[in-house]
Amino acid sequence: MGKEGGVYPMRISEKEDAGAKHVDLMLVANDETRHYCWVKNLSRLLTAQVSDHNGEAYFCRRCLNHFTRQEKLDQHIEYCGQKKAVKIEMPSEGSYISFQNHIRSMKVPFVVYADFECFTTKVQPEPAKSGVDRIMQMLEHFLELIKQKVEGGEPSEPHTKILQKHVPSGFCYHIKCFDETVYAKEPVIYTTQQEGEDVGQIFVDRLTKDIREIYQQNDFKKPMTMTEEDKIAFAEATKCFICDQELGEDRVRDHCHFTGKFRGAAHNDCNLNYRAPKFIPVIFHNLAGYDAHLFIKALGATEGKIDCIPNTEERYISFTKSVAVGSYKDKKGKMKTLYQHLRFIDSFKFMGASLQKLVESTPADAFTNMRREFGAKPMDPGLFKIGHFESENGRSITLREVIDREKLKHIVTHPEDYELGSRYIKGEKVDKDAQLTLLQDYLVRTNALGECPMRYYQRHGFGRYWTGEKIGLQNISRRIRHTLCADHMIDIDMKNAHPTLLSWYCHENGIECMGLDAYISDREGLIADLMAYEGINRDDAKTYLARHHQWEDRQTRA
Repeated sequence: MGKEGGVYPMRISEKEDAGAKHVDLMLVANDETRHYCWVKNLSRLLTAQVSDHNGEAYFCRRCLNHFTRQEKLDQHIEYCGQKKAVKIEMPSEGSYISFQNHIRSMKVPFVVYADFECFTTKVQPEPAKSGVDRIMQMLEHFLELIKQKVEGGEPSEPHTKILQKHVPSGFCYHIKCFDETVYAKEPVIYTTQQEGEDVGQIFVDRLTKDIREIYQQNDFKKPMTMTEEDKIAFAEATKCFICDQELGEDRVRDHCHFTGKFRGAAHNDCNLNYRAPKFIPVIFHNLAGYDAHLFIKALGATEGKIDCIPNTEERYISFTKSVAVGSYKDKKGKMKTLYQHLRFIDSFKFMGASLQKLVESTPADAFTNMRREFGAKPMDPGLFKIGHFESENGRSITLREVIDREKLKHIVTHPEDYELGSRYIKGEKVDKDAQLTLLQDYLVRTNALGECPMRYYQRHGFGRYWTGEKIGLQNISRRIRHTLCADHMIDIDMKNAHPTLLSWYCHENGIECMGLDAYISDREGLIADLMAYEGINRDDAKTYLARHHQWEDRQTRA
């Protein structure tokens, strides 16, 4: 029983075959006792809580929503069975839903894009074991199999065979400010100079130094400066630029605390809540699966608390590091340490594709940072595949053709000969330190400049979310600017629908949804939201859109 006397599922049987017999138990507990009761008829137990109707109701055991017919329940279970078992409470009739997280629509002032590159060193195999050792190993594995059979589950592999070790060879990070007049710095590039360097610790030290520098340069609010045009715009404004609702007597002037520029007229409450976050996102592509393992120990060993959102024991959705940037006196006169927070997030959770795929699907005019580094035409980060670095000791690397130092330098420094450079790279070994250094510099630059579709998400609050599902849903809601009556949302299957499908439902059935027509006509915006919400690449999003929404036909009809 829940805190308010309601019922919610605690455990659902995994054996949901149609012919299987289910026995429902209800756990009634207080501070002292716990007692199980047999539920003979689930409908009789729950119907009185949800309806005054005297007839039988058919309940879904996974979400405890009810239906008037068994056929409706069967249709619902087909979709609900794919989700976790949890009690879902729908809004009451007559209520409304609308976008409220206006604070999260503010662009994050500073973002760090980062990437590591590694050598792969072959691990020497263990020496052959004696006959007695092999027998003991087989016996241990046999006992492990018996234990797995008794406890249930799949037997684990007896050993993990380590074939190679990834040793960081360099890193690059680029601190991007929303306004380069506030803060601008060239990308930080580091490549190993000698064997045994702790590249992870060097990365942490340099990044924290730059974060302290950012804080010291912006540790004050700039006063507002208004031009004559700004004064006229404020006087003539009828809607809050933050929430897009009508302005009343509580209108105030909102300005940027970093530049002092007037942003628009706003409600007083909106103005007070519209603040820059107290953290700086640090973005890696595939952070959880790769880069985090290269520097997480060094990060944890430095001063400051580290918090994480774990996915498994070895993988993290995100982790946040507190960096000491200053101190202040509290009301009692005691000195307190002031912290800036670094929030490490994985862009792969927003765009589930490789960097090369993302580059291919990104318009050429989006590579502003790449053009600044390499010239008019961007270079392909996939030109040198991961795994081409073979060993740090031998300083060898696999290219597609033996090329000399001058030719390689020409490829890196003359992007106008990009096509020629692509043909140069083939598949032989080059044992030259200088060539390797050039390639290291090239790789860490191209992979860490943080472009591709990332610009879209930074414009819409990217950095305040941990996964693409959340930001995709928020962007759909924010861009539609809808106030949707809950009378059309009290159906559980409608709640389970993809938000873009829900928008189409409103469009096709004449349900008022402000801004919807403009939203569905923006195909690029739909594709970007689908990429984030579903965790798919651009091509899959376009296929999804064509299959589920029959885009061309609907666009013609609109």
